[in-house]
Amino acid sequence: MAFRAASEHDDELIVPVAALERTMASSIPDGHSWTTARQARVVPNECSIALLPLRNLSGNPKDEPLCAGITGDIIHNLTRFRDLTVLAQHSALRIKALALAPRQIAERLGVRYVLIGDLQRKADGLEVHARLLEADSEEIIWSMKFDGPLGDVFAFQDEVTEVIAANLAAEIRAAELRRAVDSAPAELSAYGLILRGEFLTHQYQRAANLRARFLFERARRVDPGYGRSYAALSRTFTLDWRYAWSKNPMACLDHALELAERAIQYDAFDARGHAELGFACLYRKQHDAALAAYERAIELNPNDADILAEMGDALTFVGQHERAIQLLTHAVRLNPFYPDWYLWNLGGAYFNIGDYRSAIDTLEQMSDRSEAHRLLASSYAHLGNMEEARRHAAQLMAVHPNFSISHWRTVLPDWDQEPLERLIDGMRKAGLK
Repeated sequence: MAFRAASEHDDELIVPVAALERTMASSIPDGHSWTTARQARVVPNECSIALLPLRNLSGNPKDEPLCAGITGDIIHNLTRFRDLTVLAQHSALRIKALALAPRQIAERLGVRYVLIGDLQRKADGLEVHARLLEADSEEIIWSMKFDGPLGDVFAFQDEVTEVIAANLAAEIRAAELRRAVDSAPAELSAYGLILRGEFLTHQYQRAANLRARFLFERARRVDPGYGRSYAALSRTFTLDWRYAWSKNPMACLDHALELAERAIQYDAFDARGHAELGFACLYRKQHDAALAAYERAIELNPNDADILAEMGDALTFVGQHERAIQLLTHAVRLNPFYPDWYLWNLGGAYFNIGDYRSAIDTLEQMSDRSEAHRLLASSYAHLGNMEEARRHAAQLMAVHPNFSISHWRTVLPDWDQEPLERLIDGMRKAGLK
């Protein structure tokens, strides 16, 4: 199988808000995406999509059921993403018969995005070509081709529908993030505010985290019943604890757990709420509870690449390294424009099994290695390359000047202390204290 393709004026807010907004706008390449989910509370024209049935280019009537089956499976997989409104398959069939342009389809159905595609039988297999259009401009914002052998049609269908659904959710979210960054905050819905805030949390900086919290609080005020805002808020408090940005870190971790539980109360079928519960439990070193929460999240949405990558990280800390690497590589396959933290998690998995060369090779692929310097410093030290080890140690202190080994020892939730002791030993050899 191959395919291509708080308060805005908080005294602690030490970086100007305008600078953060400019950073956001300049750091979102076309196609780069982070996946989340929701369905019921979204207004019809926001984050909404119609999937037209695949065209049967082969002209063989026997391929019609396959075209319909692939379309139906993509729709089913997309409905797991709770932030998406997906047009029902029978409505797509009816609109296809009218032979309308994508802009006209959007006007008729109240959607922002349209997926068109075709299936063609070739001498040695099958090919599916899918294209995602922004309806107003009729611009193709994503396309992908899949090639598979004729032998196992059902395996081909499963592979195609899984990857297309994950990619569509990621690409739509990236497009909505660009739209949110370009819009005035006052014009944004709760979902738009969440998108802007979640981008900031992945900067792993104190000021950005505070700004994100302010946006999530605004989202909660805009839509008090939106579970995602509580899940997003939970993440900011877990990060406060992890990086010692708060004067009362344990209170932050307790509050993170409380917010994640509240997110589930508001929307028990949103995988993201369960994932945030897993994240908070993990850093409370409640390993069984963390894994149970992540398993539930994946059960609700097995195509959310972000959740797969997060659970992979959790599995690393409990010693299930083989499954951790499997989930992380699967996340990369589902989201070809994966963010740096996927590689950060995968590098950690390789480090824990003592494969320092693979850890370095993985981490060096990150476009921003700010969060990789701890692992890189320790990995190079274990390989005896002290010049590189000390260089990464110095870069770590430039990014996180309050870093200390004694604090980081308390942060990492390793069930088995042996990998943690190796990490600490390598960091000490690199000159960190």
